[in-house]
Amino acid sequence: SPNGFILGKPGRGKSVKAKNTIMWTLLTDPDAEVIVLDPEREYINLAREFDGEIVQISGDSGTYINPFDLEIAQGEAPLAMKTDAVISMVEMMAKSLTEMQKSLVDRAVSRVYDRYFETHDKSDFPTLTDFYTELMSQPEEAGKILATTIERYVNGQASLFNHATNVNIDRRFVVYDLRDCADNMKGLALLILLDNTWQRIVRNRERGIRTWLFIDEMQLLFEHEYAISYFDALWTRSRKYGAIPTGITQNIERVINNDKTRLMLANSDFLVLLGQSASDAAALGEVIKLSEQQIAYLRNAAPGEGLLVA
Repeated sequence: SPNGFILGKPGRGKSVKAKNTIMWTLLTDPDAEVIVLDPEREYINLAREFDGEIVQISGDSGTYINPFDLEIAQGEAPLAMKTDAVISMVEMMAKSLTEMQKSLVDRAVSRVYDRYFETHDKSDFPTLTDFYTELMSQPEEAGKILATTIERYVNGQASLFNHATNVNIDRRFVVYDLRDCADNMKGLALLILLDNTWQRIVRNRERGIRTWLFIDEMQLLFEHEYAISYFDALWTRSRKYGAIPTGITQNIERVINNDKTRLMLANSDFLVLLGQSASDAAALGEVIKLSEQQIAYLRNAAPGEGLLVA
């Protein structure tokens, strides 16, 4: 599996390493497509230099991504991964979900796509409003309670993702700029953009195109267990779809302390380990079986120095 991580303390060179990898990819593989989820506006200058598309995600940007966009590919069960993504999204909105609520979300997702599956017209993709209405129409009181809980994402100040997609994201290099997205929305935005990228990965597999995905500040996805499960499923399935995801984070403790993300780290065949704190270096050494000498090197590495595990 070519999946990878770039890990290190702040100022140790994570973004520089990611940018170098992106440049190398764009210059040596004319068919590859590169997508960057960029919470801190680290990559927009690179996108400009390579004639890429910069998509700003914020409450007043006027650019929108619909979380209910769906790609249908031969041999796929398109609603399976989408349902997991929507459950993760709603869990982030509501802070937690009961098993009954998850079942109601599952049911509502399957119903809001009825018209689209009849017409196969992308203008018939549902929106968050359609999903909210479907929840409200459920006979169980739990559906109405859940709909009310997420109502501010439908009609309120947080309704950023209740619009049809209105940007062209088909260029081979796309950077999603989340710098001006409200901090309490960044985790949700990353999850929605991750799922939107998955739709592109599915389409690119049909075209024989390899997709490189870089997720900066990926620890923002780890606030909810269901989001981690969704991310883990994407991480596991990517290789068979010709995709190469790379996670970038300074918060190594959150990666190591969760069983699923720890396993993702252990099963990745490309790791860039830049300078680490003493505790993070020791924990990484345990997960990926580093020697004491290698652990000591990580503790004392200067900016731009570290270990490459491949």
